Amino acid sequence: MTKITKVILLPEFTEGAFDNATWTDMSHMTPDEIARMSSWVADVLEGKAHVGANKPSWLSKGELARGAEPYRDSNVWHYHCGPYRPKDYGTALTNNCLDANYDGHHSTSVYHYAKNADTIVVVGYSRSHSPFPIPGGKKNPLVARGTQVTAQVQSGLLATDPAKQQ
Repeated sequence: MTKITKVILLPEFTEGAFDNATWTDMSHMTPDEIARMSSWVADVLEGKAHVGANKPSWLSKGELARGAEPYRDSNVWHYHCGPYRPKDYGTALTNNCLDANYDGHHSTSVYHYAKNADTIVVVGYSRSHSPFPIPGGKKNPLVARGTQVTAQVQSGLLATDPAKQQ
């Protein structure tokens, strides 16, 4: 378990053109959505625990989801970021390592991120992830964005050790 010490917002996410319920890039997020994301990022960096559920995106009920290998290969996760309704309240907190937490609060909105050692790279936001978007789905940016992050890590362009930053 490694504490998250670095959060990167992928430029394709911050400057992207997606604007629908399933995929909303940051340039199309509402002020409230941006404020919630900013608070989450700050809390992650401060080592605070989080009330939302946090899950590897390739698993469904503990099993590899059909066609979800690209999520696994890029280590793409999703965090239930709220807003939360009382009926969706969970009982457990997500720790500052962003380990799996199936028992946190659930929401239709989630942040998608690739996880690598002490760094996460936010690659997307879904206002509604029901049903969860499959990797081969039409216009799904997560696979390409997750693959991009993996390639950058492997090539040293995204070093998680500050001493290795180029």
